[in-house]
Amino acid sequence: RLTILHKPLSSFELRSKMLPGLRMRCVRAVWWLNKRPFCSPASASGSEMKHLVSNKYNKVEVMRCGNAEELTQAFEGKPGQLPHFCVAGVSNAGKSSMINHLLVKKNIARASSVAGKTKTVDLFTVNDTFVIADFPGMPSMDSQVDGMWKGKWRPLIKAYMTQVKDLRSFIYIHDIRWPIAPDEVKFNKWMRRQFSIPSYLLLLSKDDKVNHNRRLMGLNNARNKLGFERNDRHLHYCSNNSLAACRGSRRHVLRYVESVLAMSAQGDPTESRLESGAVAARSTDRYASELAARIEALEDPI
Repeated sequence: RLTILHKPLSSFELRSKMLPGLRMRCVRAVWWLNKRPFCSPASASGSEMKHLVSNKYNKVEVMRCGNAEELTQAFEGKPGQLPHFCVAGVSNAGKSSMINHLLVKKNIARASSVAGKTKTVDLFTVNDTFVIADFPGMPSMDSQVDGMWKGKWRPLIKAYMTQVKDLRSFIYIHDIRWPIAPDEVKFNKWMRRQFSIPSYLLLLSKDDKVNHNRRLMGLNNARNKLGFERNDRHLHYCSNNSLAACRGSRRHVLRYVESVLAMSAQGDPTESRLESGAVAARSTDRYASELAARIEALEDPI
């Protein structure tokens, strides 16, 4: 029995007085909950379900690394033992907004309308399960952060890619309203050529700001120019919770994260993702010099 306005209703009265569409909304809600259980594939057994990412609260530990030494210290701790998802894109493409929306946090990732707000490689350890690495934004077509990229951020990304052990996915975010810049093409080719990454995801942001025709044009343009292959996935994303499509895009990304984590890591997880071989032990002084040499030998992405 259900009470509406403090008046108990029988089942017949409930069916006759139910608001139009309410029953269908309930059916859709149950369908979505059954389609995507927010649980860890590794620990989902019977009634013991450990949530990967909650819709209300998530435990997130943040480490902001501004140089190679800080990255080395971070990888000696918890971030060095968990699978990673790295997020890249040009400045103001929506990387930080996506992370905040995905983790249900207001400003844990530094989002701003000003280019170059993210100045470090930020490691977000989510519920002690996986790590999201937020890269500084690449220079856009107006070259607002070109100097910072060449002077500090480019070596920082090279240091991360040299040291990360279990990189499961490379997520590239592109504003669907913008054309593809030549530097974006070079960066994506560099990632594919230099590193062995199991999964690639193209995330087209600001999807709620375009119509269907522009959305289709932006998708085809991005996939063709960035060299995404047929088996590489793409998703449309927007972070406006007032729109059902934006809430659905968050669920799609979370399902992608769960599917990637469910797959076994390719190769030995203690090895670097650089194809040229493993690095020396971190506890020795020799490691610092070898790491610097490896970073210097690695060609620049752009």
